[in-house]
Amino acid sequence: MCDPISLTIAGSMLASSAYSKQQSDKAEANARRRQKEAEQQATAERNAQDRNTVAAELNPLLITNKGKPGSQGMSQLKAKGGSGGYSALGLGGKSGTGLNISTGG
Repeated sequence: MCDPISLTIAGSMLASSAYSKQQSDKAEANARRRQKEAEQQATAERNAQDRNTVAAELNPLLITNKGKPGSQGMSQLKAKGGSGGYSALGLGGKSGTGLNISTGG
């Protein structure tokens, strides 16, 4: 026969290992649940992005010049040409001191 101290130690070891297994199983189930929720959210976001992309392709943003037909597209994003160079802005009057600001050329 075993003495009561050995039985107590063996019983507490079994109880602690069972409790530890229960806790690890619970943590693993929570991790799997969170992963599944994250995957579902990612799928929903991808679907929404795909819908937005399809809608943007069906209705592209056209840039017009005061509603005139034919004045659309990327060429309308360019700044109109100016005289070029720099203009002096500041305190010097005609002396040209101050900040040099491009006039668009």
